[in-house]
Formats: sequence, structure tokens, C-alpha cells
Amino acid sequence: GKLWTREGEVFELMDLTDIRSVNLITDVYGVLSYAKDLHQALQKTFQLMAVEGVLFLKTESNRTQFQKKDPQSVIDFEKFLRSIPGLEVEGQFGILKIRKKAEKVEVPLFRLRRYDPQGFPAYRSYELISSSSFLEN
Repeated sequence: GKLWTREGEVFELMDLTDIRSVNLITDVYGVLSYAKDLHQALQKTFQLMAVEGVLFLKTESNRTQFQKKDPQSVIDFEKFLRSIPGLEVEGQFGILKIRKKAEKVEVPLFRLRRYDPQGFPAYRSYELISSSSFLEN
């Protein structure tokens, strides 16, 4: 295999059409910990992964939160990832191994409510707007 790296580009804006599927992605306090457009970053990451491909992710799950329909119901990044159909998530405390189990993985829609770049990593709060069944729980 070949090692492929890209630096200096905004991942969410990159054209990935000429890149074949990959089996391994690592993100240690990287794009998925800091992207304002996290939906696009996640969708592109899962698009780039081959079925059975693995993403190793290190982040602070409590620094990214998702508000469900009930304003009192908030889930962290880790629980959000576990809820996405087509993914198998292992690990805890922000050290995760995420295996893509389906050809097409659809990340539920959400919109940015708050972004604070201070801290490690950035603090992000999102409002879920998708009608996925897990949002009802």
C-alpha cells in the first residue's frame, strides 16, 4: 500500500473524486476535533473509507455536543457516532476505533449552534435537524 497525506487544505472543501477508497484513517485531535462544518467532515471521511475500513479517532467527546429535539437532551460526540447506521464504534473516553460496515453511511443532519476555538480541542455545539429514528430516543 501507499501512504497518502494532505496538508494545508481544508478537508471539508477537498475534492475527493479522484481518490480511491482507503482502509485506514487516523485523526488524533485533527479535522474531526476542530472542523466547524463537522457534518461535511464526517460525511467526506466515511465516503473516503472502504467498507470494513477503520478510522482511529482521538478526541475529547465532551467538547462536541449535539442537542436532540428535547432541549434538555444532549449527547456527546461518542454517543452521536455510535448512533450512525453503518458504523461499528469501539472504545471510550474519546479513543475510538470506527469501522465502516456499509457502503453508504449517511450522517444525520445538524447545524452549528456554538463554536469556541479556545481550549483543547475546540468546543462545538450542534442542533440535530435530521429525522433519523435515533433522534427520537
